[in-house]
Amino acid sequence: MIIKAKLPPGKFPTPSGDARPQPAVEPHSTSLADESSALFRLFFSAVSHEVANSLQGLRTLDDDPISGCGERYTRDIILNFNRLRSLGSLSPAMDGGRLTEELALLYPDEFLNADYLDSFGKEALILGLKMRTLTDLRSSLIEAGPVFEAMASDESLRENLDRALTYGKMLCSALEKIILGNFDLSSEIVPQRVLGKSSVMRALISTAQEARVEIQLSEIDASLYGAKVLSNPLFLRLIIANVFANAKRAMESTKDDRIVRIFITGGEGLVFVRFMDGGCGMDAETMAKLNSGIQTTTKQGGGHGIGFSYCRSLAEKLGGRLYVEQSEPGQGATIALELTITD
Repeated sequence: MIIKAKLPPGKFPTPSGDARPQPAVEPHSTSLADESSALFRLFFSAVSHEVANSLQGLRTLDDDPISGCGERYTRDIILNFNRLRSLGSLSPAMDGGRLTEELALLYPDEFLNADYLDSFGKEALILGLKMRTLTDLRSSLIEAGPVFEAMASDESLRENLDRALTYGKMLCSALEKIILGNFDLSSEIVPQRVLGKSSVMRALISTAQEARVEIQLSEIDASLYGAKVLSNPLFLRLIIANVFANAKRAMESTKDDRIVRIFITGGEGLVFVRFMDGGCGMDAETMAKLNSGIQTTTKQGGGHGIGFSYCRSLAEKLGGRLYVEQSEPGQGATIALELTITD
């Protein structure tokens, strides 16, 4: 049985789920090990909405006169989270003077001089600061848990804080593996339901809510209820969040319809999740670059760029694929995510 929602005529053709679609250019794998810094930044860009939305809840606790040490945990979590985000943009190839200035802004109470360091020394300094800040963030998250639970009387605020603590800890675990160079996604892959609780569809809905993207479940194959795919809850949400962020940017110039339509269908041992937006779209050249793994800028590709490239790699590590299925300038884009059905 297929559940369909009524679509407006013309602008949004329903993609076919009968056969496995072919991307414009057959994709190839991208080595994540060689691009740990870029992957580090990707994790922050994709997961930031999970933690950032919760920061508002943390600031609410600042205004609570009985919060006590809660304010300290709030400040430490936000400070170290932002430090890690900024450290992800630093490179050993940077001029020593500029690197010193950046570090002075991040750690104003310390003297960190990178002027005299060579490339290897700069790399060691950045990695050391990442690990130290990561340890500080993890400690704040662990210690803040019971404090926030006791202080958050409002149910929605409690859920928000729980999400921040949960994803914050998961993020720390993933970033530590990336920093130390032993990140192995294959060991993190588990079966995940397509529909129902803790499912791919739930991840789509909750990520859209947190990313402030309006979605419409336009076609859901109910026969997939009970089916499971190879996945990882955190990394799946990284992919979804990146697709939504790209669609949101692409629809900024759209006056009327700013809805991302979701299609979930099955076939040939695969589950197809399609994201159809009504944004600015892209030309054939940009579409071909994205599907071949070439990084593009966000100015000409409707927002798709380095994040999309690495999310393609994450999808391939999950045994699936991520690609642009169809797009034309001014006519929106359809992004397809394939996931492998497993017993």
